Amino acid sequence: MQWLVRIAHSYIAPRQQARIYVPTLVIAGAYDTWSFPEDREGLMRDLVHAPAKRSVLIPDATHFVLFAKNRPQFFEEVLKFLNEYRLFS
Repeated sequence: MQWLVRIAHSYIAPRQQARIYVPTLVIAGAYDTWSFPEDREGLMRDLVHAPAKRSVLIPDATHFVLFAKNRPQFFEEVLKFLNEYRLFS
């Protein structure tokens, strides 16, 4: 499924964020030491053609939010985003 692509800001070549034309969800843990707030803010700012974009910070989680005790919030945010933009049926 092409719309379900996880893209980290640091893996996108400079100025390539404007080439993203799909709804984009960025999720990070509050204690993430690999993805900094300014990276996520820059990504959100540069997603000028994404029809929808959302940045979510999961409390008490690191970069490995899938292994955190509050990982259900991660899944809830993903499902909410997919349902809101009708990306999942």
